[in-house]
Amino acid sequence: EVVPGNNCNYASDLCSQSDVRQQVACQARIDSTNFTFSAIERALADADLNCSDAIYGIILRDPMAAIQATLVQNRFSVVESRRILNSIKQRRRPMIYSEERVNGHHACLPAWDTYQHVDNFVTRTLGGDYDARPGDVSEYELNAAKAVLEKMHVVIILEELAEHAVQLEHAFGWHLEPSSIPVMNSHKVDFHLFNEDEQDFVRATNALDYELYAFG
Repeated sequence: EVVPGNNCNYASDLCSQSDVRQQVACQARIDSTNFTFSAIERALADADLNCSDAIYGIILRDPMAAIQATLVQNRFSVVESRRILNSIKQRRRPMIYSEERVNGHHACLPAWDTYQHVDNFVTRTLGGDYDARPGDVSEYELNAAKAVLEKMHVVIILEELAEHAVQLEHAFGWHLEPSSIPVMNSHKVDFHLFNEDEQDFVRATNALDYELYAFG
């Protein structure tokens, strides 16, 4: 495969890109002669999914594991992480402090893109209302997200990669031995980021994502 260089993201359509003028829909990706595979790291739009000759795939991960890895990878402090939990409990958007507005403070994530990763992130991403207020993601978005999953040619469960890798060979022609896949994220997940009660709250909060994970 030939892929774009920025984590497989194409042109200006980068991590958390919310400006539709900078997003690159599936037809432009298909028409490009510069690559054969690309990725999207933002909320999906209808224009991303309406190409009948595209091959679509997604990787799902246990929501709690995904949340902790995301917070560590993007350098959220314990204080910031708990501030997010409080905002979800209070059903209000967290305050954005001046240091969080500095480019790169949370790696590629912009200052506004925080609690979404702790509150049913995948349902938000696929379900059409990524920026819903904390606690406002509903069964409506869950059903929309399930419909998107049904359009995918490949649905990989990360925890079952060895069993699911055959999908990649069937759809993309990739022959991968799971043991040969390099570990690109070397950050150690701090399991003390949340205490036990907070972890229970996070799991309960992400009930929709857990249902979507089981659906996948």
